[in-house]
Amino acid sequence: MGYVPAAGRVSGRHFYSDQAQQHEQITNGPGSYRRTRENIAEVVRRGIPLRVGIVEVLEGQRVAEAQEQLRHLGVTRIQVDRVRKVGRAAAPDTSIPSTSELCGNCFRHRMSISPDGQVSGCILSRFLVAGNVREQRLADILVSEEWQQLTDAVPMPRMACTPDDSGDCDPANTEACDPAYYAPAPAPILGVTA
Repeated sequence: MGYVPAAGRVSGRHFYSDQAQQHEQITNGPGSYRRTRENIAEVVRRGIPLRVGIVEVLEGQRVAEAQEQLRHLGVTRIQVDRVRKVGRAAAPDTSIPSTSELCGNCFRHRMSISPDGQVSGCILSRFLVAGNVREQRLADILVSEEWQQLTDAVPMPRMACTPDDSGDCDPANTEACDPAYYAPAPAPILGVTA
């Protein structure tokens, strides 16, 4: 746990249930419930700004109980969202998920770097890779033709507030309801100099 977000940044986590068996059924990761709870408790203990998203995946999923458990751990920013047909939730017969399931902030107002260095517009758009920070500078990726093409491929953000936005991108906890939030913006710079 050496990561501390820069000023104005928030650490994000996902949590699925107050019961280990149900949480791990969703993540398909034995031990993920314990590790996730411990990680959340440590982030709260350190005073790092935190938001936790609960994605409704299963019928009968213990969402309310998960929210209560998170509050008990000290989490104050909790968002609940529906499952989107991207990532692990994509239809198994689909080779590439549809960009229509994305909230529209990918590439425009968000970006994500996976552990293997792949750069995409957000965690849900990992199937749209603009480059790899192990092979080129992040600053170069963010101004590349590939980045612009992927930005253009993602539908514009919905002009709506919760629940039509994505809890994963978290506009519900930002200025999403301000029309200026949706104004076109240059590629994120994120403190990187060319």
